[in-house]
Amino acid sequence: MKRYTGLLMALTLTAGMTLQAQTNEFVIQTKKLGAEIQPTMYGLFFEDINYAADGGLYAELVKNRSFEFPQNLMGWKTFGNVTLQDDGPFEKNPHYVRLSDPGHPHKHTGLDNEGFFGIGVKAGEEYRFSVWARLPQGGTAEKNPYRVGRYQIYGRTSCFRYSNIDY
Repeated sequence: MKRYTGLLMALTLTAGMTLQAQTNEFVIQTKKLGAEIQPTMYGLFFEDINYAADGGLYAELVKNRSFEFPQNLMGWKTFGNVTLQDDGPFEKNPHYVRLSDPGHPHKHTGLDNEGFFGIGVKAGEEYRFSVWARLPQGGTAEKNPYRVGRYQIYGRTSCFRYSNIDY
């Protein structure tokens, strides 16, 4: 048994020494011509890594925030009575959603946004969220908690801003 153990140790050490002795070499031949490039081949290559084209240089947390993607609700999960509208009210942002009564007192209506590989929120940081909202004619504003996240209420709202603009 000792003989096999000694032989195994010797083989392991020898294999390790040969692996250590290997070197890698990378040669670039700048004088040698490669494949011929056709004169009809021209253009620009843009690789959209991690949705960089959708966020630019500023931190974009909400995916498809204006419902302007070709599939207007891409990035959004809806529940309850949610419809996409495109009949105004803003010229520069023609698409919006209408949240309506789900028709049952124990059901809710809303939207979930998946963000870009999730929505990266860091503890201790301040985030501002804004939304244009209006009540239906004769509706009342309930001061209920809003939910940012799936299982926990992170904030509450009790402030509603009204204006005379019919939007």
